[in-house]
Amino acid sequence: MSQSTPTSRRTSPAERLQTSTAAVRLSLRWFGVRKTLSPKQKAEAAEAFGAAGEFLRAGKKLLDTRYPAYGAVSSVRGRIQSVWKGLSLPYPEPAIRLIRRDDIERLDSELTSLRGELTNAVEQLDRRYAELRTAAHQRLGRLFNLSDYPASLTGLFAVEWDFPSIEPPDYLRELNPELYEQECRRVAARFDEALQLSEQAFVAELSQLVAHLTERLSGSDDGKPKVFRDTVVTNLTEFFERFRRLNVRSNEQLDNTRVASRRLGERRPAAIASRQSSPAPSHHDGTESTATGLRWPSRRSATAEHSPPGEFNPGPGGRLMQLVITPVGDVRCLSEESLDLSSLGSVHIQRGSHVEPDFVGQWFADMFPVGGPHLGPFPRRSDALSAEVAWLHDHWLVPPMLSDSSALV
Repeated sequence: MSQSTPTSRRTSPAERLQTSTAAVRLSLRWFGVRKTLSPKQKAEAAEAFGAAGEFLRAGKKLLDTRYPAYGAVSSVRGRIQSVWKGLSLPYPEPAIRLIRRDDIERLDSELTSLRGELTNAVEQLDRRYAELRTAAHQRLGRLFNLSDYPASLTGLFAVEWDFPSIEPPDYLRELNPELYEQECRRVAARFDEALQLSEQAFVAELSQLVAHLTERLSGSDDGKPKVFRDTVVTNLTEFFERFRRLNVRSNEQLDNTRVASRRLGERRPAAIASRQSSPAPSHHDGTESTATGLRWPSRRSATAEHSPPGEFNPGPGGRLMQLVITPVGDVRCLSEESLDLSSLGSVHIQRGSHVEPDFVGQWFADMFPVGGPHLGPFPRRSDALSAEVAWLHDHWLVPPMLSDSSALV
């Protein structure tokens, strides 16, 4: 009698997202400092321009938000939203996001601390409230209306959060199984959408970070070198750490980008090559200009011309990809399928080598297309390919002078 072997079904990224996260909802109560003018006030304002009041939009600012005490309150609000978003993923319902279940305690602790800071900041603001109101009276003139201002600001700024259920209720399973299954499908579709929103958010944030990095590396501004601060690297490091923690491995391209790029955090500013304070000379005058760029380190560091076979072998998941951003914003790299280079702009591809066997089955990597040596012999084609890639990383990717932007195959 034969026994059937049970088979396990691989869960989808959306299913992993559903089983590993919970919903968290954030609500902020905030005193509004802007108010629309009354119809009479708008008509009076429109009269100066010969316009009809009903076609005019106008408002007034009740408090000066540049005031330090108000800025302190706003700063806490920004940090609250940053913590909430930094520990969670988008969900297609207003004010709700998804948080890993093992991050719930951390979120609750950090928001509780920030709520205490908000209370203290509002108390400080309330002590200066009369001063702010008097200043508003002087600025607004006849538009000032005392009834627009509460007696105190206490209780008008607050933050609350909870963890609502977004799963179909259990009682529905017995009450109406068909309706329960329908709700299960609806919720599954919501998590599919949440997954897409998460990928889009990661791509958009990474694009902004890379664009800012490229702008910082794009030479001088009005004849002065641009300032490259540590925060540029820190922001990238924090992004990839957050991506690592929240990622459910739904997008192979994003995963490969993360694997390659997170190594930047280990290098810190040392990953940035020397900056040119002036354009590189167009002819050789005895000096050597240094490429301004960003190098994503590989797992190989050997510099010998004939590298040991198979040394450049990061194992499952593919090679780490190095990107070098030139002073004019071009990206220089070895072409790999793990990253869609067209997403970075127009692509120019050229051959980097010829890998061929000889008549007795030994393999060689001829680096002539890039002015390199004849590497080999190697017993296997894979060894020759590894040596080819290793040589390109060591000798071609960041040359003494970057004169073009190419992707080699």
